[in-house]
Amino acid sequence: MEQLWAPWRMELIEKGDAKQACIFCDLPRSPDDRQNLILGRTPHTFAILNRYPYNNGHLMVVPRAHEADLASLPRDQHEELAEMLRISPAAVSGAVRYLIQLGLVHKERVPGSRRDYYRMPDDVWHDMLRLRDQVMTRWTALIREGIDLVGPDTPAGARLAEHAAFFEFVARELPEVLTRWDKYRASEASG
Repeated sequence: MEQLWAPWRMELIEKGDAKQACIFCDLPRSPDDRQNLILGRTPHTFAILNRYPYNNGHLMVVPRAHEADLASLPRDQHEELAEMLRISPAAVSGAVRYLIQLGLVHKERVPGSRRDYYRMPDDVWHDMLRLRDQVMTRWTALIREGIDLVGPDTPAGARLAEHAAFFEFVARELPEVLTRWDKYRASEASG
C-alpha cells in the first residue's frame, strides 16, 4: 500500500490544539481574502482553498449558515450554492439519484413533514464491496475477452492481462477481508 505523505500538513499537526473559533464564521468576516485563501464570495457562500490539504488544490465551497445538513438551507441559499459550484440544481438532483441507485444513500422522509433527507446506510461500504466483488468478476470475464480480441502477445493484451490479474487477486482476497472485518466489528461491539 502506498502511504499518503503531505509534508505541508506538518504545520497543522505541530500546532497541537486548534483554536476554538469557527473558521467558517471568522474567515469570511476578515477583510483579507488573500491571506485567508478565500477565492470568491456570494452573500451566503464562499469558496476557500484548504490550507492543509491532503491533495493540492482542495477547494471548499461553504454555505455560511450553520445547519445540520444542506437540506435545511433556504431555497435561495441552495441556488446560490449551486451557482458558486457552477452546477445546476438539476445536476445535484442527478448526482443524488445516482448515489441512490448505487445504494450509497437512502432518501427518507422527515417524520411529520413533506421534506426529505438523505442518509448513508450503516453498512454501506461493506455491502458495496460485496456487490463490487460480483462486478469485478464480470469485468474480469470481459477483460479476458478483450485479451483474446487484441492478442495476448500485444502491448494492449499485456496491459489487459495485468488488469485481469488485479481483479482476480482482489476477488480472491476480498471475501476474507470482509470476513475479518465482520469478526473485528463483532469483537469491538462486545467489549
